[in-house]
Amino acid sequence: VKLGLEKNLVGVSHECDYPETVQSLPRLTSTRANPSLDSAGIHNSVLEVMKNAVSVYDLDVELLKSLKPDFIVTQDLCDVCAVSFSQVEEACRELLDCKIISLRPKKLGDVWSDVLRTAETLDVKQKGYQFQEEVDERVQAVRDRLVDWGNERPKILTIEWIDPIYVGGMWLP
Repeated sequence: VKLGLEKNLVGVSHECDYPETVQSLPRLTSTRANPSLDSAGIHNSVLEVMKNAVSVYDLDVELLKSLKPDFIVTQDLCDVCAVSFSQVEEACRELLDCKIISLRPKKLGDVWSDVLRTAETLDVKQKGYQFQEEVDERVQAVRDRLVDWGNERPKILTIEWIDPIYVGGMWLP
């Protein structure tokens, strides 16, 4: 969306909710875990699904075929976080002309690199550079503000999951 390609989107994952306008797009994924449970319940539900050696997520390949995307933007980082990369690859084999843009950031800088690579692949390189400039300005504004804190900087803990506790680590500066 930040690359100016919202009108080109033909579908999203079951998790996509921003911007609000994408909520009306077809949902191509669903979860086998029960999202209405509390944190521990979801964790146990995911473990149960994985114990059966199946993916936590389903990809609606028939819907994907009907939408005929030219590109699929997905992540290749965590099979518990989203549809597995192998599921997407398999679906693309059935959609001969479809190309995969796979994101695999491990550090915050990798996120920016993935955005630029995606922008280049989708032929909107300038939009990618604009996005990177905006983000760099925001990061610099935070750095500038931290200087004002001196030695009294706040201590921050990022938690990815509550029960059991998973400390967030990837993508943090």
